[in-house]
Amino acid sequence: MEAWVVATGMIVLYLVLTIVLGIVANRRLTGDMEDFLLYGRKAGFVVLYLTVVASFHSSFAFLGSGGFFYTHGVGFWAAGTWTLLVGAITYVIGTRIWALGKAFGYMTPADLLADFYESDAVRVTVAIVSVVFTILYIQVQAQGLGYILNVASGDRISFEAG
Repeated sequence: MEAWVVATGMIVLYLVLTIVLGIVANRRLTGDMEDFLLYGRKAGFVVLYLTVVASFHSSFAFLGSGGFFYTHGVGFWAAGTWTLLVGAITYVIGTRIWALGKAFGYMTPADLLADFYESDAVRVTVAIVSVVFTILYIQVQAQGLGYILNVASGDRISFEAG
């Protein structure tokens, strides 16, 4: 079997597994907004850790960091310390935000900041900024998937189709 078939098959298998896992997890939800956005505030350390890792090690970090390290050399190793800092910062700040969210029912950063600054304008601004940057983040993920499928398939799947 050719290498591109194995590589592309593994990627497709991973995508199918992810979709099945999502469907199974969806059956455990009650259907309210808190369940959808926050997994009912019942996610344990492992789930939260893997969520942060998956978000942090996106196609931007996965593809971009390797290329940057290749072109700019060993000095880029310092960027790896950011991964350690994210964990520490998330633990220190995240536990406090989690406690506030649970106590006051915050479900989004916009909820927290709007209540803190007592301003709906802050809520709208944070929501708009979050949506814009989320769209850009998702676009980078889609481009990364297209590139990976193109390379893994030996150019048999176009960048645009991937």
